[in-house]
Amino acid sequence: APRFRLLTDPFDYREESTPEVSKRVSISKITFPSPIKTTSEQNNTVHCEYYRPKSDKPVPAVIVLHILGGDFPLARVFANMFAEHGVAALFLKMPYYGERRDPMSPRRMISKNPRETVEGMTQAILDIRRATAFLASREEVDPDQLGIFGISLGGITGGLAATSEPRLNNICL
Repeated sequence: APRFRLLTDPFDYREESTPEVSKRVSISKITFPSPIKTTSEQNNTVHCEYYRPKSDKPVPAVIVLHILGGDFPLARVFANMFAEHGVAALFLKMPYYGERRDPMSPRRMISKNPRETVEGMTQAILDIRRATAFLASREEVDPDQLGIFGISLGGITGGLAATSEPRLNNICL
């Protein structure tokens, strides 16, 4: 759909390593600008956690999406398990969740206002497309083995993203 088209302009990202907690998996925090600019400055930066298996060869990779309630521990469990089994996992926090949520604003990704929900979902899909480009650019990732995983809101959003992003060829909703 035209709404989900994304320019292939290069973008900057930041990666911050976290203390090592496993001999088989490293975790880092990734941020990059959302391709959609909203009135909420906090929401305009995408926050991710990157779970990377320690491997000598390129590995498959998956984007992990969270549930409607924003319970990040569930997404983290899945991301860590993917990495423990040799699949790099990028846990992406969707618009208006986590660090992207302005505590002073009532705005959320899913709203009683259908227009706001469409805007939030559109931003999420474009953020996921940019996250896919990030994963495809990584030397430790096999760009031909990219996927998406989501439960609840993550499943709905992942389904839309999978129809919009041709590089996502492994889908689990």
